[in-house]
Amino acid sequence: MATQLFEVKNGKIEWHPHKFQVQAWASHARFPIVLKGWRGGFTSSSAKWLLNEMKRCGPGDLNRSYFAISPTHQVGGKGLLPAIETVLCTYYQYATYNRSDHTFTITEEGERALWGHTQKERTKIIGCYAENPESFASMTAIGGVADEICQKKFKHNAWTTLRARCSTASGMVAPNNAGPGLDR
Repeated sequence: MATQLFEVKNGKIEWHPHKFQVQAWASHARFPIVLKGWRGGFTSSSAKWLLNEMKRCGPGDLNRSYFAISPTHQVGGKGLLPAIETVLCTYYQYATYNRSDHTFTITEEGERALWGHTQKERTKIIGCYAENPESFASMTAIGGVADEICQKKFKHNAWTTLRARCSTASGMVAPNNAGPGLDR
């Protein structure tokens, strides 16, 4: 029987990951690949992985951000971005979310909790869409999460662009082994 990934008890988040989510969270590989089937729990656990990555890699600035990439706006708006918003904005209250530009901004309180200090320029997590790789071609990414990369609308050159944007840091990749496009 599946359990919820997390629950809030006495104002604190209590995580209940399955063993493969724990392995993904613990990985220090540059591109930890999470092969999974349908309903494997990656999208819902990606916010926790991103938090761990942000703690490890440190804050961003005007020139360096984190990313959350999905094949399309519709896919990201239904899965990855709401998962990040639930964890970072609602439960931890580390960030605010601007839906019009799909950007999370880490608050002063969030910076203190993640890195022990604040800075003048706020760290951002930018929601990107692989159907338009040019939209993130100029970005320098510290790290981030990529969801549903085997979907047909996740363009192949988006993966190349994503790797280039992360060339100085790490990023998470999650191909869905049960979906189309794995043969790319």
